[in-house]
Amino acid sequence: MKQLTLTLITLLITAASFGQTAEAPANGDGSESNPYEIANLNNLYWLSQNNSEWDKHYIQTADIDASSTSTWDGGNGFSPIASYDTRFTGSYDGQNYTIDGLYINRPSTQWIGLFGVIDGNYAIKNLGLTNVDILGDEYVGALAGGLYKSGGKITNCYSTGNVSGRATVGGLFGVDNSSSTSINNNYSECTVTGDGDNAYELGGFIGVIWNSSDGIYNSYSTGNVKNVSSSGGGFVGYHNNSTIENCFSTGDVTRSTTSNSSFGGFCGTITNEPVYIKYSYSLGSVYDTDGSSAFATDKGFVGDEAGTNDYSNNFFDSTASNQKSDAVGAATAKSTAEMQDICMYFNNNWDVMNSSTNGTEDYWGLNSGINNGRPFLKWEGYTHDPVCQAPCFPVSDITFSDSSGESISLEGYSAPEGPSDGYVIYINNEDSW
Repeated sequence: MKQLTLTLITLLITAASFGQTAEAPANGDGSESNPYEIANLNNLYWLSQNNSEWDKHYIQTADIDASSTSTWDGGNGFSPIASYDTRFTGSYDGQNYTIDGLYINRPSTQWIGLFGVIDGNYAIKNLGLTNVDILGDEYVGALAGGLYKSGGKITNCYSTGNVSGRATVGGLFGVDNSSSTSINNNYSECTVTGDGDNAYELGGFIGVIWNSSDGIYNSYSTGNVKNVSSSGGGFVGYHNNSTIENCFSTGDVTRSTTSNSSFGGFCGTITNEPVYIKYSYSLGSVYDTDGSSAFATDKGFVGDEAGTNDYSNNFFDSTASNQKSDAVGAATAKSTAEMQDICMYFNNNWDVMNSSTNGTEDYWGLNSGINNGRPFLKWEGYTHDPVCQAPCFPVSDITFSDSSGESISLEGYSAPEGPSDGYVIYINNEDSW
């Protein structure tokens, strides 16, 4: 009897120390038309523990407090949903709810994140991961360690907090190794930190993009990237054979070595053509671990390149960063004043709000109170309030005439010395000049 009592007490203490309860969703059957409803942390734990359910469909129906995961599994925290051998192939719609305080401490384990590996024709959308504290070995991201195969879509997801690992680490994803995953309208504010002396392939948004025929669109990262020994970038560490378009990064990159050239404000290394980066910008700098100025090999946008690639209308802030050049001509250095001028982007074919000249999607807007006056993405929901209130292209001699032939002209005037002076008359008709 005494031995039975001790055994029962031991079991109760063990259960309390782990704090995990797997509870199947109360609603749904996992089909696409009737998805399982993830309503609490116990449901999420149930999903992580049942690999036979990793091909099903899910919706989240409430915000989830995951802070207690810091005490799970002897301090190892949450066990990712899916692995490299058994992947998640279903769908998950967060319905604009969040998972807060997710904790993972598995420094010797690959494929770490809320999802370990996502594969196939999946759809992950409308999910926020806030205040994460995640540590893994290789292929580490807040949302997913790895994306594989074709047809997947990830939309309207974001992360905040801290993500760390030894290799291939990003604020939202570790690696995209799919053939055609489309990643749209996502962001990360996570600080990304290399674990150890030789951490490599670290990016503020994603660690590595590898051989994806689709790409990343309309997304951004703001977190710093720290303690990286090679292939470190504010947005992506290593970029191979894919597309990035209408994206930006603002975080700094802190190198842990002086012997490598693959560091850039936006992207560390580019290889295996073709790579496409278009209509994107960065503000971040590259520093040594002691905070000293950047080395000559550090670059404002791309650190290093192999092959012939395609870059169009990208910029980096040479005032805000301590960078003056780009390794391969992937981006043009601009002063902070130029970066805050909507006309500069308009004149370089960016599709900006309230104008159909460069397209009708209106990807970009500008407001002096947002991003320190640099462009924001339209889906962020800010008010477009450009500082440029006149036509972006200079107007010289203007003539007004009536039906009788009477006319009046307004001519431009330039001072003989010094800056140009003059007057402009313009008509704004339905936001088109």
